[in-house]
Amino acid sequence: MTVNDVELPAITVSPSLVTTNDAGLCSAVVSYSAPVTNDNCGVATMVNNGSEPYGFGTNAVVWTVTDIHGNSAICTQKVIVVDNQVPTISCPADVMVNADAGLCSASNVA
Repeated sequence: MTVNDVELPAITVSPSLVTTNDAGLCSAVVSYSAPVTNDNCGVATMVNNGSEPYGFGTNAVVWTVTDIHGNSAICTQKVIVVDNQVPTISCPADVMVNADAGLCSASNVA
């Protein structure tokens, strides 16, 4: 009698992880917990396709769990990076010019 393991492993991740961008950057390095996995015969590997740093917006991270007999299951987790940094501006120096002769305005001001 041959017994085949056809039961897929189980994998559960939090549906999304929301974080803010790292200071001074347009991205974030994220610390997230590994998904919860189990299988009737044993889990062999668990990997994801994530690539840090994650850019602004929603990034899909696909986790794959494979059991000892080659059965696999996937789950997608969203890593959402929010821009919380205000822009900065440096104003140029004031420009002082004389009004054009006979006018209350100045032309050709650079």
